[in-house]
Amino acid sequence: MKKYLINFFVTFCFLNVNAQITVTDVNIANIGDQIGQSEDKNSFTLIDVGTAGGNQIWDFSFLQSDQSVISSVESPSMMPHGASYPDANICIVTDNEFIYAEKNTSGIYVLGVDDSTLQQSLLLLPFPLTYGSSVTDGPVLFLDSVVSGPAVNFLLQSQGISPYMLTGGLAHIADTLNIQAEGTANYQVDAWGEVILPMGTFEALRLKIDRSTSTNISIYCIDTITGANSAWYPLPFGDVDNEISYQWYSNNSSAKYFLTEVYVDSYGDPEGNIVFLDNVVSKTQDFSKIDVNVFPIPVKNKVFIELGENKKADIKLIDINGKLMFNATSLTNNYILDMTNYQSGNYFLYIKCQNGQQINKKVVLE
Repeated sequence: MKKYLINFFVTFCFLNVNAQITVTDVNIANIGDQIGQSEDKNSFTLIDVGTAGGNQIWDFSFLQSDQSVISSVESPSMMPHGASYPDANICIVTDNEFIYAEKNTSGIYVLGVDDSTLQQSLLLLPFPLTYGSSVTDGPVLFLDSVVSGPAVNFLLQSQGISPYMLTGGLAHIADTLNIQAEGTANYQVDAWGEVILPMGTFEALRLKIDRSTSTNISIYCIDTITGANSAWYPLPFGDVDNEISYQWYSNNSSAKYFLTEVYVDSYGDPEGNIVFLDNVVSKTQDFSKIDVNVFPIPVKNKVFIELGENKKADIKLIDINGKLMFNATSLTNNYILDMTNYQSGNYFLYIKCQNGQQINKKVVLE
């Protein structure tokens, strides 16, 4: 009997340990990945995030898609503003928003969005994710921006504030505005189990994210009479934003990013839209069988775009500075983009086909 109990507990512990997965940088956001996500705007009242602990089942099979988006993970060198992010090794592209990040074995760190570089990198996701792991990032001063000129007085006037009012009569001219934003986030893997989505069931870890962001605005006002009271004066617009969210991750090869994301209020009740992994990519045709060709490269005057079986596609051309140069919808499977009047240099072509396929192509105009 004693031997039986020992074997039972050994077997139980073995199964319990092996039921917990590990998620590393290899499993998440690799160059070439296309990540299909949907948003459910109405089901937050049905969501039960559960409690901390192991061997749980989160049944989100009732989620419905009110809006879908496909994000792609690209090489920063092929993207606009890539030269501004020498440390970036991935760029996440979503609806023409470019998130530049450095991914390594310890996490994904956001360096900037489009041409707005962060003062310091922000941790987006720590690695590795294992049950019980916890990481704190911050405080990080990620924004420290200075604005001068007429815009400063315009901001004050729009809020019904004058330099005289702001300084209690000590100073008279608003000269420079400074905006600082600081963030702190705690990441804790507090539960494990199975997540059931409309597209399938996944072994998963639950990541709890407790994030706090403080924003402070101050204005340098000039004392035009004595100069003694020229100083920085804080605006009453500062804010502290606290938010708690849960994300579920899997090391399943079809996941590539979080399975589900749920925000909760101060009472722990779900609120807002629920984002979840959806097979919006696999619902469409097999991309490997669709030939989307862009030629010639380099370009002398015209770009020829062959869309294969696609009958409709959104086509956008962006210059090296991120400026939208061309935007049109093709209603045939062949399109000619005339670049005769464009300056020589590097451009970026973005094609979003009706089947959800996205193609990002660097175009060199001679």
